[in-house]
Amino acid sequence: MTIIREKIKEQQSAVQSRKTLRDVWIEEYESVNLEILEKTEKIREDIQIDSKIDNLHLFEESLRQTQLHAKWFDLLAQTKREYRKIKANQNKAYLTLWKYYQGKTSPEFNAKFGIMNEKILKSDVEKYIEADDAWLKIKEVVQNQFALVELIENMLENIKQRGFAIKHAIEYKKFEAGL
Repeated sequence: MTIIREKIKEQQSAVQSRKTLRDVWIEEYESVNLEILEKTEKIREDIQIDSKIDNLHLFEESLRQTQLHAKWFDLLAQTKREYRKIKANQNKAYLTLWKYYQGKTSPEFNAKFGIMNEKILKSDVEKYIEADDAWLKIKEVVQNQFALVELIENMLENIKQRGFAIKHAIEYKKFEAGL
């Protein structure tokens, strides 16, 4: 009985070790997606901190404006660079999937990616690509990275408007003081 159990375990581990390229793509993009989501959460925390204006130290806050702008501009540049890389990878993956579903890939690639058991019409290739699990994961990563870029762009806009808020706060304090 234990021999049979050992053979079953060996077969299960052999099946698990035979990951297809599609499975590898899904795992890799899932880890990238988690990194993006963690980064988004950290940036949201930074936004909470950097958005606050200390009413008691308005002069220092006005000087801090340029530092905040530089910080967020650098972060935006870095995030856009990452977005462009991810988008380029998405385009390469699309081409690979298109070739796969068109039947234009090598038998070795098909063995690595996962053997397709049906003939697909050329008009249906787009539908198959859009429904592919790996493609869906890649699209999710691209969308999350784009959302991160938009979040940082919005923060930069808020920083630009921050100077007006500080100016109005200073004018209000003058008004309260009778100046």
